[in-house]
Amino acid sequence: MLDPFAVDPIPPFLLPELPLAITARLERDRPDLLLIDYVDLFPDGRTAPSPGRALLSPRQPTFTLAEHPQVIHRTMTSWSKVIRRDFLDGLKLPFPAGIHEDVALTCAMLLGAERIGALPRVCYQYRRDRPGSFMTTPSRGQLSIFDSYEKVFGLLDEREPPPPVRAAVFERAIWHYTTVLQAGRRGGLVPRQQRREFFARMHADFIRFRPPGYRHPPGPRGIKFRLVERNAYWTYTVLEPINELRVLLTRASTRTP
Repeated sequence: MLDPFAVDPIPPFLLPELPLAITARLERDRPDLLLIDYVDLFPDGRTAPSPGRALLSPRQPTFTLAEHPQVIHRTMTSWSKVIRRDFLDGLKLPFPAGIHEDVALTCAMLLGAERIGALPRVCYQYRRDRPGSFMTTPSRGQLSIFDSYEKVFGLLDEREPPPPVRAAVFERAIWHYTTVLQAGRRGGLVPRQQRREFFARMHADFIRFRPPGYRHPPGPRGIKFRLVERNAYWTYTVLEPINELRVLLTRASTRTP
């Protein structure tokens, strides 16, 4: 079935043949969960490819998260997936309201799916910088991301997945936190008066949920993680604008007219 939670007012399928391509993949592979590709659409009409799109090209037609842990780094959204109804009902998890509501359910689906499929074709336009979107609106509600990931780590404790899965989920959580802290314009999504508190929560989760033997990722991401681990807030705030500029330049180079 098509994802019932996709509510973006822009028609999600960019080309008329795409629903047929999705249906064909569902009939061929019978996945519990089908991951689809998308493009970011900006107000000026330009587009950018989705982050981590290479993860949608695994060697096997279907897989589990244990076989392909890095797929956890795809977006934590329901609109980027096609979900089998019986599988979704079987999870018996509510779809909560509020900000970052997709995180726990998305992780539960990835952890519980016995057959995950991937379609490396653009099927959806996601409008960036929409007025009123939580991804453009600073608020204290952004701190709810910690509650969402606490549920995720609770699921990990219940299911006891292989160590590579736990490590991948942990890295995804910390990176997601840093993205929320720096994302958006005019100073980020977290109000200035809550930024220190948000960073302290990041540090606490890093220490609390870090898997045994965890190794930091390389490059700028690894530097950020080390600063979070050390609770080095002021150093982080100095380096963050430099990294944000680097990200903006990279994004600008990948956008297409």
